[in-house]
Amino acid sequence: MDTPPPSFSPSPPPPPRLIGQWPFWLGVGIVFLALVYVLRGILLPFAAGAVVAYFLNPLARCLEGRGLSRTLATVLITALFVLAVAGGLALLIPALQAEISRFINQLPAYAATLEERLQPLVTQARHLLPDEQIDQLRERMLGGTGGAARWALGALGAVASGGMALVNLLSLLVLTPVVAFYLLRDWEGMVRSIDSALPRRHAET
Repeated sequence: MDTPPPSFSPSPPPPPRLIGQWPFWLGVGIVFLALVYVLRGILLPFAAGAVVAYFLNPLARCLEGRGLSRTLATVLITALFVLAVAGGLALLIPALQAEISRFINQLPAYAATLEERLQPLVTQARHLLPDEQIDQLRERMLGGTGGAARWALGALGAVASGGMALVNLLSLLVLTPVVAFYLLRDWEGMVRSIDSALPRRHAET
């Protein structure tokens, strides 16, 4: 009696791999890095706006679920965000200015405290070194402290009064809400466009 041949079930297809598409992703990475390098001077407001839109998108979807249009929800969220940032800056800038002024006014007291704490070391060193070397050592230490303080104040003044720093700050404060508004309004459409542009056979990866 003949036995029936064993039946074999077809093996499941192998999972999609990225090996065959590595040239595509390598090219995308090279183009992305080149754009980042070329646009590094103006990229910060756009990057900040994209981050803001990403974190505010769930709130926009929640408002859409309550019956608001996407545009109206975006306007309300962006207005609240701008008001929150402006309120935070209004509270932070005076406090920061007061702390900087207090630090500058207390620099002489800090120098006097440092000299007072160094005095016991100077007294002990007098028994080991001549008086001229002790005086030179103390002058160098105090001079180094004063030079560091002057350098810190100069750097702070350059940052505060630099024209380019002011332009970058204004562009960040002005462009970030604008970029966030348009990205947040069209976020769902952009996500669908990017998703549809991906190869379907590699969608799971």
